[in-house]
Amino acid sequence: MNQPDILSPVQFVEDVLRGSTEALSLEAIANSAAIPASQAREALKQLAKSGQIELIPGGRNGNRYALLRTTPDTKEPDAPLSGVEKELVSHLAGVTYPVPTEGLTLGGTVIPAPAAISSAPAATEQRYMVRVPKRKPRILHDHDKAQAAALAAVRSGAPYAEVFQLIPAGKANRGAVWQNP
Repeated sequence: MNQPDILSPVQFVEDVLRGSTEALSLEAIANSAAIPASQAREALKQLAKSGQIELIPGGRNGNRYALLRTTPDTKEPDAPLSGVEKELVSHLAGVTYPVPTEGLTLGGTVIPAPAAISSAPAATEQRYMVRVPKRKPRILHDHDKAQAAALAAVRSGAPYAEVFQLIPAGKANRGAVWQNP
């Protein structure tokens, strides 16, 4: 006997999560999939066991769920470039950067090339500020950690989180003296 293809609650929930652009609560998933909340909960448990969804705890409406993407959101490498991208690639193709091979001379002494490259001044150190509403701003020295802190804040219920790169503009010293970086 040839039975018609009937979608299981897991497939309904997966289709709803795949079509959404944001994380959904259990009630929103059950309403969109047109299945009871108990079946949606069981389907979410099965998807969580297989590692296909992400649980985002907290928030006003309880836990939210999002489908983990298996394909990146970027363009395929073989896809044709747009006009602006072609201009950028052609411009960057002609740019060359000098790399010291023998080293740098500083006051008559020669600094070997590896030491010259690794001894960057501390003023060029990158710093990032994570700003979340109703929380004190955080200063971090690593871009990945700043990004992770912003995502964690949003997952824990904040409406949004912003990451700013801090660029030193100057420094005030005692005696009302201003120094540029």
